[in-house]
Amino acid sequence: MSKTAKWAIGIGAAIFLVFMAATLAGIYFTIAATTGKKMFDEGYAAMSRGEYDQAIPKFDSALRAPFNLRYRAYALVDRAYCYQIKHRRDEAISGYTAALQINPKLAFAYAGRGALHEQKHEMGQAFDDYTAAIRLDPNASETLYRRGLIFSQRRDFNKAIADFSEAIRSFPNYGAAYLERGIAYSRQNDLDAALASFDSALRVWPRYSFAHLQRGYLYRRRKEPLKAIADFTDVILLEPRNTAALRERGFVFAEEEMWREAIADFSQVLRIQPKDAVALEARGNCHRYADDYADAIADFTELIQVKPSRHAFEFRARAHTLAGEFALAIIDYKRAAQEKGPATRIAKGLAWLRATCPDPAFLDPQEALGSAIEDCVRTAWNDANCLDTLAAASAAAGDFDDAVRYEEEALTCSDLHPKYRIKMQERIALFQKHHPYREVIKKPSQD
Repeated sequence: MSKTAKWAIGIGAAIFLVFMAATLAGIYFTIAATTGKKMFDEGYAAMSRGEYDQAIPKFDSALRAPFNLRYRAYALVDRAYCYQIKHRRDEAISGYTAALQINPKLAFAYAGRGALHEQKHEMGQAFDDYTAAIRLDPNASETLYRRGLIFSQRRDFNKAIADFSEAIRSFPNYGAAYLERGIAYSRQNDLDAALASFDSALRVWPRYSFAHLQRGYLYRRRKEPLKAIADFTDVILLEPRNTAALRERGFVFAEEEMWREAIADFSQVLRIQPKDAVALEARGNCHRYADDYADAIADFTELIQVKPSRHAFEFRARAHTLAGEFALAIIDYKRAAQEKGPATRIAKGLAWLRATCPDPAFLDPQEALGSAIEDCVRTAWNDANCLDTLAAASAAAGDFDDAVRYEEEALTCSDLHPKYRIKMQERIALFQKHHPYREVIKKPSQD
């Protein structure tokens, strides 16, 4: 055989081997790709059944196979979702990021990664991801809602309202979006729009307790106590241990001077949360207004143990005063002055006691004057309560012209509650006759 023939045979054999290698490689790739697709399908099926621990290794196997990029991106996204459900946040973020590097138009990957950043309190990154997802899918109601919440946190309520409205457009029965839009409107003081949004939330989800709670807050702001009470009651019927609703209903009852009902609500809060300082203070004041001074003192004593403050001592001092326990009241007022914080505006203080005490042994007009003047300076001479006290102190010191003048100034203050106006006018008449004012201490209630 000639050298040429041998060379030709050798070349042919080499070509054949190359061809066979390529063919075998193609067969291997096809088999591998088919196996990858099979594992992807099995992973997807497991994920759909909620079997995330089984789905993850299936997606791992699929991603080791050389199948096309489209399925690879989907496998990365689906595995990331499984990681997200299993609270493996960093692995989930890496998976979404890898998927987006292959296919940057996967809105779900941006939304999922944004939610993970939000869980990690990386709000700037969450916002950027949500925005990218919305750009790709303007009907992504959940993503619009999540970005709306970030706008609300930033106090950009106009943009928050716009996002919540778009979420509602995309999904008209989105009760949470109606609710958050209502909260955003209320923070803009657009109470009518807020009410309409809360109404829509409850039309969609009638048993939505948080919407009832928010609408109750709104009715309280709108001075509609019966409607507020109805909403808070609905919350309590749905969630009997909801202390926020019990407290709020108690406050409304107190504002309506329904002391027994208010005390019952605050007592229920305290059965659930025995150290609730807000409920202790509120119940103590309700007992005080209901002339149950012993119970008021007991509540304020407990409040001092739970959360000592200037207000707590002043409230107890006022209760001691009304109970005729003037020495104990003076001790508490002086103890209150050692605590940080401004004096309580709603409670008459030591100056009032020293100027108006019915027991002459505890009168001290000069101390009353000094303290009352300090309070008036602190409140820029524009507080009805402080001016009223200074008028009483001036009368106690025998300066009735100043007493009349300060009482008349008190009547011009914008913070003056209407029910106190008559009492102040009566005191003016008393001062004009050169008589000091002495507080009448009612006997404690016996029921």
